[in-house]
Amino acid sequence: MYITLIRMVLAPLLTIFVMAAAVVAEPLRIGTISDEPSNEIRDYVPFATYLEGQLPGSSYDRVEVVMFPDVPQMVMAMKQGDIDIYIDSALKSLVVNTKSGGKMVLRRWKRGVAQYRSVVFVREDSDIQSVQDLTGKLVGVEDLYATTGYLLPRLSLADDGYVFEQVQDLRAPRPTDKIGYAVSGDEDNTIEWVVRGRAEAGFSAENDLISHNKSSDQKLRAIHMTPYIPRNVVSFSPTVNDQDAAFLKTVFMSLGTSKDGLGVMMAFDGTVEFDEIPAEDRAFMDRIQDELQMLMANPGT
Repeated sequence: MYITLIRMVLAPLLTIFVMAAAVVAEPLRIGTISDEPSNEIRDYVPFATYLEGQLPGSSYDRVEVVMFPDVPQMVMAMKQGDIDIYIDSALKSLVVNTKSGGKMVLRRWKRGVAQYRSVVFVREDSDIQSVQDLTGKLVGVEDLYATTGYLLPRLSLADDGYVFEQVQDLRAPRPTDKIGYAVSGDEDNTIEWVVRGRAEAGFSAENDLISHNKSSDQKLRAIHMTPYIPRNVVSFSPTVNDQDAAFLKTVFMSLGTSKDGLGVMMAFDGTVEFDEIPAEDRAFMDRIQDELQMLMANPGT
């Protein structure tokens, strides 16, 4: 800290010392959740280096890349200001922000994709015509933490009032008054279960269903499509003040306006743009956040 000491003699026996402390610039800490931090850091460092050059005029003087291994540690880091900008998938970010007080600020077009959605699908020749027909049936899901293969479609259906019950054994009776679901372990397995009749329906990413139907004679049919959510989002810690938040938001949204900036973004896992999160995406995420917290806290319910 640099301190200026001013001596002002106001009377022969009176001396007042006024100390004025200069504002100390802090590092801007940016990162994500990863159990393979070395790989993520390689992706983040060139982006962070370029971002550092956009900081003059802010309260930050450098950019540091930080990684945390799981949601609880990211929540703590957000609360304590050990990270300022957190970038991750929309649902994981929703969990972290709800617990930490962070704010989802921008949508990131990761790998050139702005948004995506899931589908509930059945065999093309199935008698099931809508999700109303799923009560008493079995749905295959990827795993209890998969975004497109479980969480997003389940949250979408729960938002419409449907109730679920996990089935541990495919040979066990289906629940009569709920939608049964079983974990397949992989989206390809989910598709195979439905094709072979082991499950009456499945959850998957929309693009996976499209790819399957292009390459297979055993066609599948979507009976429900979830609302879209952002492919990836940028969140600010609750410790970032309003002035810095406004500055950083402007910086991110303008990164693609220069050739150098766009090149750095493209090297950052194919990012092509940072823009506003659509109002309809925010509205859906607001509605599902309580149910999402429950599912994350009590997987298998």
